[in-house]
Amino acid sequence: MSKTPDFFEDLRRVAALKRDRLGKQPSDNALSKVPQPRVSRDTVGAWLRGQRFPQQPEPLLDVLQEIRAEAARQGALNSPADGFSGESVAELLAEDRWRASWQAEQRRRTQSNQERAERQQAHRALEDEERRARQAALVDRPRPIRSWTAKRLRVHPAIPGHPAITDDTDFVLPDYVSRPHDDRLHARLAAALAENASLLMTVRGESCTGKTRAAVEALRAVPDDFQLLFPMDADSLLAALAADVLGSRTVLWLNDAQHYLDAPAGEAVAAALLRRLDANGPFIALATLWPEYDKTLTADPAPGQDDPHQQARALLAQACYVHLPSSFAEHLDAVRQSARHDASLTAALETGGAEITQTLAAGPDLVAHYEHPDGPHGVYSTALLSTAMDAHRLGITGPLPLAFLHDAAPGYLTGSERAAADPETWFTDALAYARHL
Repeated sequence: MSKTPDFFEDLRRVAALKRDRLGKQPSDNALSKVPQPRVSRDTVGAWLRGQRFPQQPEPLLDVLQEIRAEAARQGALNSPADGFSGESVAELLAEDRWRASWQAEQRRRTQSNQERAERQQAHRALEDEERRARQAALVDRPRPIRSWTAKRLRVHPAIPGHPAITDDTDFVLPDYVSRPHDDRLHARLAAALAENASLLMTVRGESCTGKTRAAVEALRAVPDDFQLLFPMDADSLLAALAADVLGSRTVLWLNDAQHYLDAPAGEAVAAALLRRLDANGPFIALATLWPEYDKTLTADPAPGQDDPHQQARALLAQACYVHLPSSFAEHLDAVRQSARHDASLTAALETGGAEITQTLAAGPDLVAHYEHPDGPHGVYSTALLSTAMDAHRLGITGPLPLAFLHDAAPGYLTGSERAAADPETWFTDALAYARHL
């Protein structure tokens, strides 16, 4: 069986002929001037070393014809081309041979490229199928950003107020009073969106200072075609990252980010998020974080100690921080302006303090504590609170004597409730329950 000609091996045979039999003539520099348009000397050398395939046959044929002419001048055409093939120099340099060889190699390369493309297409199809299967198995999935309500994103309900902007009958969302940190937050988000960049934005502040509400308000700057994912825990977030659902034009909502980064899977989450931030944007990870958790996650380990938060520290080092003040002390005029048409803010101002968000957030829990007491001491606690509230309405503003509360509270109990009360302990237990929330 005859061996199929190897295009590149035959080129190397021509190079050996030129070098060993023809005294390196013609030179590569001279050969580069033969084709029209000319090619570089390096290109001729790469052809003859079998390292590059000519995109068209004619320039190569011109070069080989010049080498054949040199072989004819030296009387070498009819001599053996080498010591093993049995071909003559004339046969090795025949134009028809090289035209056919070039065409065969071109067909081989075209077929190889097609087969490679088909393999890649099949591989991508398999990856897509596996990705769809992983995505179908997800418990938490991205949804259109405007389908998420403030209540669903874990904003604290407020004391009753403005009915026109509530999500439902038991969730009150007061007017939002913007402060300077909101401008910084919105500007950084807008820059990331304009640059199609990936961004981790961390809203840092104490409990009930308005972190989640500030983040929700910032979402207004995100285009409507974005998706938002709010994973319920670290494992769910890892599954979403593995399923590649956090593509571009996605917001990842990390409310109370310590639940994801300080969990057993926290380091795996942080490492995966670092990789995602390096991928294509625009992608926004919007996190809220208490200062004490931020310090824990970003603290360097003591010498010789384990480093439980290495990846979390690296992740948060990439974050853009916005720090929330604990009060509205410098912005009470803006609160008063909004309170003109918002009963929730009006009620918060009436407490006399500057901790507006804390008052707004604590109100519903206090009302529930009063209206829906539980346990054996709850009803007696409500009687104490009712006594204090009526005393305040009647103009008593100072601290109430315990003896007064002890004697007046039974008037707010039913007969059966008074009969069931332990005379030795009911007041002490009710007082402790009323003070605890």
